[in-house]
Amino acid sequence: MQIQKIDNYNRNVNFKAWIRRVDKINICGQKILSHCNTTCFFRPDFGWEKATKFIIEKYKDLPKVNVYNYGCSNGSEIYSFLMYLESNYGENILNKFSPIIAKDFDNFAIEVAKKGILSANTEELNNINKYTHNKFLNYFDIDKEFSFKNDVIIKPKKNLSDKVFFETADILKDYKNIKPNNSIVFARNFWIYLSDEDRKELAKNLYNHLGENSLLILGSHDNHQNYQNTFRSPLNMLKIAGFEQLDPLKLDTYIFTK
Repeated sequence: MQIQKIDNYNRNVNFKAWIRRVDKINICGQKILSHCNTTCFFRPDFGWEKATKFIIEKYKDLPKVNVYNYGCSNGSEIYSFLMYLESNYGENILNKFSPIIAKDFDNFAIEVAKKGILSANTEELNNINKYTHNKFLNYFDIDKEFSFKNDVIIKPKKNLSDKVFFETADILKDYKNIKPNNSIVFARNFWIYLSDEDRKELAKNLYNHLGENSLLILGSHDNHQNYQNTFRSPLNMLKIAGFEQLDPLKLDTYIFTK
């Protein structure tokens, strides 16, 4: 994977609340926060109500749906999806869409995700309760002995963590491991870090690989101002490859289908 530097100056999004510190254990066994990923619980660029309702309706007649999350970082976003499913649609729907295969190019992020030691600020804690109807304690334990600035350390309980398998992978090659039919692929907010050539090739490969009844979901960060509405945008590259983009205003997110 060729990594491309992106000028983030003058973004229109308040990323202060999105810079999530993930943590590791130092040689003395102490937990330290040392690594940054742009993710958070219940990230605002996904239509938690509208998009999820659409997904539930689309797959209502299927007993099982395959779900993949590329660029999963520390797992907070896909955990949000799982919590929302169970809290708003019940355990049967949760089981239909899980377990989820979550992958990231970053080895360290995957190590943190596997350990299940996550940081969350007050806004995130409130959002977890908001979207789960005050069921935070159903899903997480709080580490009362450790905090960092305005963050607390939380650990997903087994009933949540068992619903996700984390792996290190490069989607440029790993897309071949996606089951083509009846699959949802969260491929969100990493396209800007790819070269133009890799972005175009990935769009073509995903279109050729995905089959019947599958969805591809991107994030608003993928429609970056550096190439918004130009041929370099992954949104346009996916359309050129053959994907149909569903109405983002109705769904509050970017969803593509064949």
